[in-house]
Amino acid sequence: MADSKPVRAGNWLLDRALEGLANHDGVVIPGTTYFTFTEPAWDAVSQDISSDCAAQLTVWAQQVYPSAPVFPVQAQSLIRCGVPWVGVYLVQLVRCAPTINDEGGTDPAEVDAANAALLNEAWWISQRIACQFGHDWEGTIGLVTSTGVLGDRMGANIPVTIDLS
Repeated sequence: MADSKPVRAGNWLLDRALEGLANHDGVVIPGTTYFTFTEPAWDAVSQDISSDCAAQLTVWAQQVYPSAPVFPVQAQSLIRCGVPWVGVYLVQLVRCAPTINDEGGTDPAEVDAANAALLNEAWWISQRIACQFGHDWEGTIGLVTSTGVLGDRMGANIPVTIDLS
């Protein structure tokens, strides 16, 4: 992958996300971590060596666009050379969902606890990224959301917009 500002910003986000998890005792670092320009596939999640749960941490570059004079507003008029550019990224943390019990369902309390733990980890990641803005990059963090349970996994999404100027 070429060494460009969008790539450097994406890898910077991945490093900050890993730091956000590593700074907390007892958190299992996902076995699969990567930066991509295409939507991450959940079926490619590897098994963590330390547990039975599949986990993945990805940074997905979703858009790169020229900015209006005020970051991060997208320019709506003719683009000239030298305008600032913006990168829109999605940091996604995927963990395993609670397993199906003998009755063929999942315990709602287990699902709720797993989702709360996942969103707490996403909050740690968001805080690490936010606290590092101003050192290398400027940006904003959007609303952290849960995907809910999708098959045997659940995820948290952290939208991040970075000034690539």
